[in-house]
Amino acid sequence: MPLIIMTGFPSAGKSTAAKKIQQYFTEHGKEAEILSEENLMSGDKNSVFGSSTIEKEVRGRLKSEVIRLLDKEKTIICDGANYIKGFRYELYCASKASKTTQITVFCDLSVPDVQDINSKRDDNQKYTSEILTALCQRYEAPISSNRWDSPLFLILKDGEFDGAGMIKCLYERAPPPPNQSTQTQPLSNTDFLYQLDKQTQ
Repeated sequence: MPLIIMTGFPSAGKSTAAKKIQQYFTEHGKEAEILSEENLMSGDKNSVFGSSTIEKEVRGRLKSEVIRLLDKEKTIICDGANYIKGFRYELYCASKASKTTQITVFCDLSVPDVQDINSKRDDNQKYTSEILTALCQRYEAPISSNRWDSPLFLILKDGEFDGAGMIKCLYERAPPPPNQSTQTQPLSNTDFLYQLDKQTQ
């Protein structure tokens, strides 16, 4: 079913926004499930994002879970960093192959804003300054003209979001057609036996 991809700088409020979106959808009769990247981490998030190997493994688990849940009768909210455009493209291809709709939600805060938010968190929830700076520098912001980032919804510092617009895009818009190369083709024409019988008479 429909997929929502959360993205933004670390400490930009993605998880908070995901919970608010889930609540809004539930109140409007649309069941939604949050898939949290942080819950898939086997260790501290600073150690995860400090190791490219471990981070890649976590992204792989996140993608696998998204693909597994796309077949269920509910909206999937993918709550993670999702800061690499290539990874967002992979998720787009997964939803496209599942013949379902998708939107991207960008928590668009500035670097000073997320630094300030991060500094006020409990020590066990903070990013180190080195990891926070590195992730912000590596972040590849979504662009509405990219088909894998579109439709693109922004959530600014005030936390307001267009819930009605999200539901409309996910439930009233046709999904993009899957690639022909990913579709199972019939081994023969449906009238194969008829044609064979006709030719052998």
